[in-house]
Amino acid sequence: MSEHKNLAEALLAVQREMPVIGKDKEGFGYRYATLAKIISKVTPIMNRHGLVFMQPLDNVNGEAAIRTVILHLSGERQESVFPLHKAGMAKANDAQQFGAAITYARRYGLVSALCVPVDDEDDDAACLTESPAEPKPLAKKPVKAAPAVRAGNPYGIPPEAWLKLDACKSYDELIAMCGQLKDDSKGANPAGENWNIGLNKFYKDRSEYLKDMERDVFGGDAPRQDGRS
Repeated sequence: MSEHKNLAEALLAVQREMPVIGKDKEGFGYRYATLAKIISKVTPIMNRHGLVFMQPLDNVNGEAAIRTVILHLSGERQESVFPLHKAGMAKANDAQQFGAAITYARRYGLVSALCVPVDDEDDDAACLTESPAEPKPLAKKPVKAAPAVRAGNPYGIPPEAWLKLDACKSYDELIAMCGQLKDDSKGANPAGENWNIGLNKFYKDRSEYLKDMERDVFGGDAPRQDGRS
C-alpha cells in the first residue's frame, strides 16, 4: 500500500526511481524504445507508489485520440490527450494503420505524462532537424556553405525529396512518393552523387520500420504489407 497522500507525492517518488530507458528498436535512421519495454519499466514503479495508468481511445473535437490517465489511490488523477492524426493517421483508414497509430500515441503519451527519460531521445527527430553548427572563429577564408544533405539523412537524398519521403506515414504513401521521385533520383544530389541507390535503401528501411510498428500492435501475426497471406 502506498504511503503517499496524494498524486503529487506519488509522482515525485516515481520520478526519483525512474531509470533511463534504452532504445530497443531501429527504423529508417534512428532507434526508439518500444511501448512494451516502456510499460515493463514504468508499471512496477508506479504500482509501488499507488499509481496506475489507463490509455482509452477518445474523441476530441471529432477526431480520434488516445487519452492517458494517471490515477492515484487517493482518487486524484492527471490526464493528457494525444490526437491520432499526429501519429500519421490523417489519410490512413485501414485497421492496420489505425493500430500502428494507437501504439505510437500510447508510447509518446505515456512518456510525456510521466516525464520518462529515454536514452538519446532527441534522436527521434534526427531525420527532421539539422545538427546545429559549431561556432567557428573568424577566418580570412570564406566559410563553406552547409552541406545540403542533412546529418540525419544517411541516404544521400536531396533535402526537398527527403522531407517529402519522411512525411510518409503509411505504406501506400511511401509507395506513391517513391514512384514520384524515381525519375528524379537518377540525377545528381547537391553533392554530385546519384541518389537512386539511396532512395531504394530508404524504401527498404522505412518498410522494415512500418513492419516493426505492426508487430508492436499485432505481434507475430502482423499482416503482410502487400496484402497477401
